[in-house]
Amino acid sequence: MAGRAAVVIGINYETQIEGSGSRAGLTRLRYAEADARDVAAELTAAGYDVRLLLGAQATQRAIINAIVQQRRVAGADGLLVLHYSGHGDVDPDDEQMAYLLPVDTNPDELLASAIPLNVLAHNYLGAVGAALTLLDCCHSGWALGWKGAGDRGEPFRRQALATFNAATGRVVLTACPGEELARELRELGHGVFTHHLLEHWRERDAEVTAESLFAEIDQGLERRGLPRPVMGGTHRGRLTLREARAVAPTSPPPASVGLSTAEMERREQLYLAISQLSAEGWATVLDALGENPAALPGKNPLAQARTLVPKLANEGWLSVLMANVERQGAAEQAAAVAAQVADLTRQFEAARTRKDWDTAIRLGEQILGLDAQQASIRAPLALMHRERGVSYHAKGDYDRALDDFTRAIELAPQNAFCYNQRGVSYHNKGEHDRALADLTRAIELAPQQAEYYFERGKFYHNQNKYDRALADFTQAIELDPQNAQYYYSRGVSYHNKGEYNHAIADHTRAIALAPQQADYYFERGKSYLAKGDSDRVLADLTRAIALDPQREEYYRMRGMRYLMKGDNVRALADYTHANALAPQNGE
Repeated sequence: MAGRAAVVIGINYETQIEGSGSRAGLTRLRYAEADARDVAAELTAAGYDVRLLLGAQATQRAIINAIVQQRRVAGADGLLVLHYSGHGDVDPDDEQMAYLLPVDTNPDELLASAIPLNVLAHNYLGAVGAALTLLDCCHSGWALGWKGAGDRGEPFRRQALATFNAATGRVVLTACPGEELARELRELGHGVFTHHLLEHWRERDAEVTAESLFAEIDQGLERRGLPRPVMGGTHRGRLTLREARAVAPTSPPPASVGLSTAEMERREQLYLAISQLSAEGWATVLDALGENPAALPGKNPLAQARTLVPKLANEGWLSVLMANVERQGAAEQAAAVAAQVADLTRQFEAARTRKDWDTAIRLGEQILGLDAQQASIRAPLALMHRERGVSYHAKGDYDRALDDFTRAIELAPQNAFCYNQRGVSYHNKGEHDRALADLTRAIELAPQQAEYYFERGKFYHNQNKYDRALADFTQAIELDPQNAQYYYSRGVSYHNKGEYNHAIADHTRAIALAPQQADYYFERGKSYLAKGDSDRVLADLTRAIALDPQREEYYRMRGMRYLMKGDNVRALADYTHANALAPQNGE
């Protein structure tokens, strides 16, 4: 079941006041905390899980933590409501940036200590099915990028479309445009915005929606001659905040109700449709109605629509408007996603340039989450997953390596290298069936790649399947006859099968190709030992020690050979040296 959660914040700033002035040059508020208490009470009564932060509790960290916690409570399909009553302020260095001011805000460091309104609306409330932000503060319209009269806040709308292209929506309702100030009145005991919000919530028996809330607050502020509220965002259908109340049949309707519930719903839907029309779409509607925009009150569509809603409702324009909104929404959504993809792609390329692979991978996955067909991203992203997987494998972090190789294969399913590397990681984890399947698939995709036969040969060797290992090592040698490692590995398999002459021949060939590899002499010495050729054993072991004097087993085996020959002095010297090296090898 989808959850309903809320964060409610109210700050009077009483502890920040010194004398008649205030820190940050702000006046003490009288009713912000009363706003928050009453809103929290109404939401709690309506079944919301509410986090209430008042006064000194409402620090920057506490506000952000409360939002994160309540997002989890609401869940991916739930509704999160944020209500804030307090101060909003404009950045003195950037008049288009405004902030919600937590109680611990440093006025000289707004960016570090306050919360940008547009960031709040764009980022913090996104991980839920629907989010409604209610801001009762000065300059709150900047949360929507809405400066003042005639401004439609399109940047926020585009962001909301891109963010909620597969979810219910994100809506912001603010007390005033960005250039205006919110008000609180003594006779109301509340901020004016919150007073009308509570009035509508308490007096309305029908369901409360974002649209009905906006309409009632707007009318209340208009009657008082105050700056009008602003609503923006996008969502599908009605954003219901509280269900209809059961009313006893004998109860008379409130005296203020002049319209039927059905008519109110029609008008709310009209407001919703109009709020989502572009300026061009609204101009088309006005032209069809024969209305002159200059003759209508207000500068934006919602303001102009107030006098036209009754006419639009009576003439059946709702279905026409909704159809236009659907068409426009699809086009805007596609454009918003394309813009977001373009921006992320720029960041992706920048991260690639500076070789910040983790960031590049994160951005690439975001891009594909928005548009899975981005061919220009898939290939480099697959390569980065592959390279990061190789790095994880080298560190012994096989689980992460497997995750990266698997993702690389999803992005580039014909990439033989990734199958081979994933097979090696599975082999090292002991998942033998998966290892063999991947190593074999790599060979099927690239049958001329010697390395893939070599890796499968090592797998078979470790499973004691020496005949199959020999076949794969032989194929690797045929494809790359100058690779000493291939001869060496085949020689070890021959030795384990008891075919010592073949083993000696392969180790001799490996030594000829790579004469500085101590292991090659050591393994050949073991085969000579198996044949009883003591002198050659000693010669190979002595050469191995000269090339790598830190290997305990080299001294121990040579000491044993000296002991068998009766050379006790040299045997004791080698055993002593081996014992001295043993602790180092165990660290």
